[in-house]
Amino acid sequence: MRRPTLLLLAYLSLFVTSALSAQSAKPADVLVVIHTVRGNLEKLYEASVQDVPSIPTLTLTPRKPRHVYRKASEVFAKAQTLRQLNGLKRNTLPTQPSSEITPSNVRDLVSEIAADIKALLPLYWTKASSGVPSKKDGVTPTDVYQGLNQLSFLIDGLGIPGVVPNDVHAVSRLVHQDMSAIYETKKGTAFAARALTPVAGKSPGDVYNKAFELLEAIKAQTLANESWSIPGGIIMPNRDSGAINPAKVMELTNNILAELGSIKVMSGVTASSSNDILSAGMTPSNVFDELAAAQVILDEMR
Repeated sequence: MRRPTLLLLAYLSLFVTSALSAQSAKPADVLVVIHTVRGNLEKLYEASVQDVPSIPTLTLTPRKPRHVYRKASEVFAKAQTLRQLNGLKRNTLPTQPSSEITPSNVRDLVSEIAADIKALLPLYWTKASSGVPSKKDGVTPTDVYQGLNQLSFLIDGLGIPGVVPNDVHAVSRLVHQDMSAIYETKKGTAFAARALTPVAGKSPGDVYNKAFELLEAIKAQTLANESWSIPGGIIMPNRDSGAINPAKVMELTNNILAELGSIKVMSGVTASSSNDILSAGMTPSNVFDELAAAQVILDEMR
């Protein structure tokens, strides 16, 4: 009888240790995983006889774990495209936690990315990077966001298609869904949607401006109404003044989705957004329409 008892204690100890580890995850822990993924992506470049490209650095306002999680979701999607191009199945993005995002949540998602990239190595006739990244001091969520941007850039360089309006529309549709869910929870009834006249001829720059306008309106609402407040408040990104492409619109729209996710948590919204339906044949105007619809719902809650 003693051996089963010892085994039970060992399993319990392992469970408790794992739970404590998950609770105590810090941005530095996530960055270690990101550096591991980067090492393996560089191995893919080496196996493809390509030079590792020079990676631009983003100029960022301070990021919160919720923003980092959305960036990780973007990288996850790109990793799936790379897998598909190499004959592997696309994995499904895990359901976003219904509580405020923590570094542990980000680490879990980045670990999924790490496993998906590692599975590609044998297809390139190469092995995992042997280096063990060291943990750094003073790492912030902003540093982790920057690291994820590097992964995103490296995956792009391995030949996946660039971001197109279909991709941005999928995220803008989630923005619309989340705003509807917030309305329903706060008002106790579903939003009585009214038909909006579809726009035409919008450019990515027009959509970017609309997204920025929506995020500014969300921030104004959180400042005017205490029931809308979220940890750290709405953080406005730096406004891009250069040429706007779908990738930049995606970046901004994901930031809106991150803020709405926190508002959902603080408002007691239990419904999860779903991206099961893939967008197809979309234009920047279709993305604009989704953001405009979200703006109408927000205006009804002022």
